[in-house]
Formats: sequence, C-alpha cells, structure tokens
Amino acid sequence: MTFKNPDFSSNSPYYDDFEEAKNFLKILFKPGYAVQARELTQLQTILQSQVAKFADHIFQDGSQVFGGTIQIVNTPYVRLEKYTQSTIGATTNLANDYLTNLPTNLLKVYSKSGTTFTELATVKISYFEPSGYSAADDYAVAFYNVISIAETQNGTFDMQREYYIGSSTAGPFVKVINPTQQTTTPVQYTVEPFGNGYLVTVDDGIFYIDGYFVTTQKQTISLFKKSSQYESDFSIDTGLTYNWASQGVRLFNKPSHRIGYTINRQIVTATEDSTLNDPARGFYNYNAPGADRYKISLELTQIEYRSGIVDIDNYVTTDFIQILRTTNGVVDYIKDKSSYSQILDLFAKRTQDESGSYTVKPFIAEVKNHLRKDRYVLTVSNDSITSMFPATSFRPAIDGYVWAGSAAFNPYTSPSLANEPFVIAKIVDVIGDYDASLATPKSLKIVVELQNANKFAFGPGSYFLKNTSTGPVTGFNINGVELQIDSKGTYSLSDVPVGDPTKLTITMQPGKAYVYGYNYETYAPRSVDYVINGNQTDIKVVTGQNVEFEVGNYIKGVFLPRITTNTINYEQMPSLDLIDVDTNTFLIYPANTTTAERRIYAWAPFFGVNEDIQGDMIDMVYLTDSENLDGARFPHESVIFVAE
Repeated sequence: MTFKNPDFSSNSPYYDDFEEAKNFLKILFKPGYAVQARELTQLQTILQSQVAKFADHIFQDGSQVFGGTIQIVNTPYVRLEKYTQSTIGATTNLANDYLTNLPTNLLKVYSKSGTTFTELATVKISYFEPSGYSAADDYAVAFYNVISIAETQNGTFDMQREYYIGSSTAGPFVKVINPTQQTTTPVQYTVEPFGNGYLVTVDDGIFYIDGYFVTTQKQTISLFKKSSQYESDFSIDTGLTYNWASQGVRLFNKPSHRIGYTINRQIVTATEDSTLNDPARGFYNYNAPGADRYKISLELTQIEYRSGIVDIDNYVTTDFIQILRTTNGVVDYIKDKSSYSQILDLFAKRTQDESGSYTVKPFIAEVKNHLRKDRYVLTVSNDSITSMFPATSFRPAIDGYVWAGSAAFNPYTSPSLANEPFVIAKIVDVIGDYDASLATPKSLKIVVELQNANKFAFGPGSYFLKNTSTGPVTGFNINGVELQIDSKGTYSLSDVPVGDPTKLTITMQPGKAYVYGYNYETYAPRSVDYVINGNQTDIKVVTGQNVEFEVGNYIKGVFLPRITTNTINYEQMPSLDLIDVDTNTFLIYPANTTTAERRIYAWAPFFGVNEDIQGDMIDMVYLTDSENLDGARFPHESVIFVAE
C-alpha cells in the first residue's frame, strides 16, 4: 500500500499512533470523555488511509494525475556581470535583484561607444540563474529570445561581449561579461559569455504521492553540469581538457540529466505561516496560534546522469520522481502520462486477449559506419575569391587541405593530423558559380571533411589551404560554415566515443509496442559497436558488404527457433519488428552458430526494484562470457543483441 503516515507525526506533540493492522475504521466519540488531540489527528489519518486504498488501485505512487505538461526548449543564454550598470559605470546593485523585479521581461540590447548607446534588438527574458553559484562562475545567467531586431542592423543580431541590456538608454543595465579569450580554435573563453542551453518547464499539475493528491505549480529550471578542473563546455563535445578551465563553472552544452520532482515533507507552524493564527476577530482567542499543518511539496530538480554507467544509484534516487531524462542534449526518456496501477492489468489483459502483442512504431535495427564523416561547407569571401584566381596553384583543389593556425604548417608532412591542436580538414569538393567567361567564380564554396577532433567556428573566420606537399600556402577568409551530417555514420571525430573507421555500429531506433498488453516506448536511438572475432572478415565501411546473419527471438530465458536470412546487405538491412506473435525481442546471430554465449549487448531496465522504473531504459550494456540470459534479469522489455 502506498499510504505513508509521516514518521514525525507519531511522536510528541501529535501522537498519531495509527496502525493499519488494527483495522480501525472510525473514531467513536462519547459524551463525558475529553476529546484527545491525538484522536482528531488520527481521524484524518483513517480517512486518508481509506482514500489511498482506492487510489492505489488506480495510480502508482508518483503518478501524474492531471496536468504536468512537460516542455524542454533549447534557448540562447547570456552571462551578466554581478552588479548592474548605470550610464556612467558600475553600481552596487545586484543584477539578481534587477532581473527578479523587472516590470516587464521585454528588454533592449545596446552597444555603447563613449557615452552613446545604440539599440540593437529587443529580447524577452524567459528565465535566469542567479549569480553566486561559485567563485569561478559568480555571474547571473539570463535565458532569452530575440523578439525584434533594430532596423539599423539589416536583419541580423548576434550577442556580443560588453553589450548592455535594459529597458531604456537611461538605465539601469545588466552588462554582458567580457572574460579572457583563450588561444584555441575555435576561440574559447575562461567562462562562456553566451551560448545555448536547455530550459525545462512543467505546467501546473496534480501528482499522487504517499497516498495524497499533491498540487504543484508551474516550474522552470535550466540544465547544467558543474565543471571539474580543466573542463569546459567544449570538453563535452571533444573529450579534451584545458589547463585554463576552472572548477565549478556551469556548463550548459549538451546536458545529461535526470529531471523530476524532489519530494519535500514538512510540518508548517503558525510561526512560519501567520495565516494559521486564529482569524476570529472579536473573540478572546483572536490571532492565537492554530494547529500545525502537514505539507508535501514538489520541487522541480535536475540530477546529473552518467550515460552508460550501469549502477542502480545512477537510475534510482530516494524521494525523487523522474519525469524526463536527457543524454548529451537528447531526450531519451519522458514520463508525461499517468502511471496506472492494478487497473492497468485489467486493460492490458483485455488488450492482449483481443490483439496479442504488437508493434505500433517498429523498433528498427540499423547498421551504420562507426565513423560519421560529417562535411563542412565553407563559403569563401569575395575578397579571397579575387586573390585565389586566376592563379591555379592558389585555388582550392580536391584532396587538398584546409586548416587554422600557422601558415608555416604543412599537413602533408605532419606525423599525425589527428593530434594537431587546431582544426584540419581535407577538401572533397569545390563548388563555384562561374560567369560566362569561366575565369573567376561569382561565388565559391569549399566542401571539407575533418581530420581531427577540432571544429570549425560557425561564422566568419580565417584559414589556410594547400593542394600539394610542395605547393604554396593560400590564406583565405570565409563568411560562414554549413554542417552536413553524414546519415550513414554514428560518431564523428569530435564525439565521445570517437568515430572509428574500422568499426560498424548497430543502432536501435525509437519505437512503441504493446507487449502483453502493456505499453512499451523508447524515445532516442541506442547504439553499440559491432564486435567481430577471427572467424569473420575484417569490417569494411557500409558500401554493400554482405555478412551472414540469422535473426531469432528470445523470451524469458528461452531461445526460440531462428529464421535464416542467408546474407544481408548492410545497406538493405530489413526493418525488424520487435513483436512477433508472442515473442518480443530479437537476437542477431552470426551464421552457423547454435548458441549465443559471448559478446552480448543488452538494453534493459533494472528488474525487481519497483514497477515505476521499468520504463527507465539503461543504455546498451556489454555482457561477457556466458552470463545467464534468464527472464529475471532481462524481462519482457529487454532488447538483446548477440555478436559471436
């Protein structure tokens, strides 16, 4: 039973010694006997226990009952100096107070030259994190949306360091920070002055907690990780560390978090809430302290999540109701519907009797290259086009190289392009829009593939190119960068793990099914490396290689008959439905094997902890040797791959 009588109510001064086992259903008051405070309290407990018994049949503990709509939005943010600014300089007023007491959340962004302020844009402040987080990050962080851009800006606006934000040119203002720049490519700062982060908003709702129906108001939080020493926002992308990066900075890039409600149980007294004093004006007990109140409140909270760590503490937290999870900025779990209890078993049995187990949205298995060869399209500036033409040796050519850094660098003689500290890319295409003379193009784009884990900055920049080991070095400028994602790959050179050209991955796409009548749904892809042994040919990239596989089903510890597929072309890998009659998971075997004993990748929830986390999926995990594939460890929600 879910009903939970608070421990602190059974002692002084409340003495609520209600015991479920005694089965007391009513308190029968009698004339001539004093009414005990304990009895008045226990009267409520008996009634709540009865309500909870019925509610337990309908809802699981922690279930959403009404409302509670979840939104997660990627929003630009800007870090602001701790104190506000006037038209002539810094003040002693906190930016926190200014942002808390805004008469309107529509503010202007200004640049300042001397004593002149120039309006650039109007922004709407949607949320802010206060200063005082740590010594290394003692700034207010405001999340905003651009509402309009001043006509003088020709339709473009980018937040910059030392911009001023306020309601008018008269001030006061909050000022964008100007941290130290680092000599990296792209340029980094000791603390990022601006960027993008994620806001999670949950609307008003009612949740079933401890046998009570608890109301919660609309709440918003931002998602961020507290940095370790030498870790920056770019570390999340590259896996690199930087000796200038301080500990204790809020990192907003690609968050991995469990988001939900922390359950707070408390006794509220008249000292803490004056509305509990007696309001009966005109009587002798007016304004006397009244009875205390028991309160349950839900606070929207984030908990850092370590993707891929198979540890019960990474998935289950006491007094915490998880409603959302992100892994590197991707939502891979969401709980936005009511969690029904025993009544769900009735519905599930009826669904199973009528329709069996079936797939609503197939769980599609895809085989991809481990390395994702993303391409960047660099738009060459007009002045650089003029300098490149008509001299052939200065023009970009396929198989040439583009890099940032020094003109003295020679990519053809580098011992390892992957270990160079600046971005290096190989030219794979050159796109020019020529006029009738075919002499100098009107526009020029260079398409490149990265050769290391560094990235191009998305915006104007200066780079070098070289077409042969002995040819000249050409410096050129670009106006912008466009990223083209390789759909046949999984991980880029700047991802963690780093893309490997000698491997493949098996990816399970999100899907939805009814298994034995119960809803089972996933929200994000899961990928594992495809493992080979000496009996198989070397892995090649996905260009039509044929490998023999057999596909079979696994359920509750029993391997069902396998279906021979002969050879499968990786580029024509079939869509494998998770559900097949009464079976619900599938195995991928190499051909000519009779058992599945080694190199097993499993994707499963923790089993036997509690019903509430059955839908909270673990990342695919690696099982070694001959671990027992029994139904207790891998229940009917499991998805298992085998690569012998």
